[in-house]
Amino acid sequence: MVLLKRKPGVLLILLLLGPMLHSQQLFWHPVVQDDTVIRDAGDLTFKMASSFYFINNEFFGDVVEGYTLPTYQLEPTLVYYASDMFRIRGGVHLQQFFGKNENMKVRPVIAASILFYKNLSLTMGAINGHLNHRLSDAMFHYERSINYPIENGFQFKYSDDNWWADAWMSWEQYIEIGDSIPEIFTVGVSARRTLIKSDAGFKMDLPFQTVVMHRGGQISDFEEDGTSFLNLSSGLEIEKRQKAYINKVGWFGYFLYYNDLKEANALGFNVGHAIYTGVVLETLQNSLMLGYWNADDFLSSRGNPMFNSVSTFIENAWFGNRSMITGKLMWHKKIVPDVNFSVLLDGFYDINISQFDYAYGFRIGFTPEFFITNILSFGAY
Repeated sequence: MVLLKRKPGVLLILLLLGPMLHSQQLFWHPVVQDDTVIRDAGDLTFKMASSFYFINNEFFGDVVEGYTLPTYQLEPTLVYYASDMFRIRGGVHLQQFFGKNENMKVRPVIAASILFYKNLSLTMGAINGHLNHRLSDAMFHYERSINYPIENGFQFKYSDDNWWADAWMSWEQYIEIGDSIPEIFTVGVSARRTLIKSDAGFKMDLPFQTVVMHRGGQISDFEEDGTSFLNLSSGLEIEKRQKAYINKVGWFGYFLYYNDLKEANALGFNVGHAIYTGVVLETLQNSLMLGYWNADDFLSSRGNPMFNSVSTFIENAWFGNRSMITGKLMWHKKIVPDVNFSVLLDGFYDINISQFDYAYGFRIGFTPEFFITNILSFGAY
């Protein structure tokens, strides 16, 4: 906190690049992020965010078919810190799935970020998305960071000692007059209020999450039904940190709500809800989560389809009530400051039909940032 008082620019980096404070449900391969780095006005840096994944989803039930995600992602960018209050970056995102040797996807990455006030920032262009939203997997599928790696739009972020908030819009399909496709965008708010925080390591948070997916557009002529798809979630998260082999014990309990505001669901269920509760244990390199999921007519437009009450591949297959026991086990190790290796095991046991689905995967993450020069220093000579 002393650094923040001395140099406002550090706050901009904390809001935009700093380490994530994970919620109880944010359980995924750890993303390598920089430690708190002090940058001077005029600094130009080169950053290479890269991930190498192998994920195998062994799903045999009627909700989701099994599939594999073997891929690498490279994102070389130049970052210019024009002042303590403004940063701009530009580069490309490269992705290729193993075996698709002639189908590398190249996406531009352009973003500008400003610091409005002491704790409020705005990013426009390629926003800090996916895991940075700190949403649960049921609300925002973690694998979207692989299948839809770039979120373009705008994002407001706020952070202080007791509040953290992220409000964003991601524009996914743009239309013009006469188009035959709908416009598609996602709006979300992810926030949490710290209710209790003690010196003994006890903490209680009140999280609130909402995601709205809109498909429509007045200037476009398209055949599919338009929809405004709402998901809400809130609850409590409690944790106790301690100096022991098991350094964190946590509990979470969430209530989730679904509503298709335009009642466009083909199966006719436009309102649903779910509860999700569980415990988390952590050591220095290991994390374990056990959870219980119970849902009635629940759907999520952007969440993991394993939590939904409808099949992704069987036409008109609807499962009104779903009760699942979920489990996650992860081992991770920071090889060097910018390199992380992780192994994640995932399990879903559907109690109603005695069906067990599982997944496993591992990842290498490498995200260095190198100083090139200070552009403003040229004028000093």
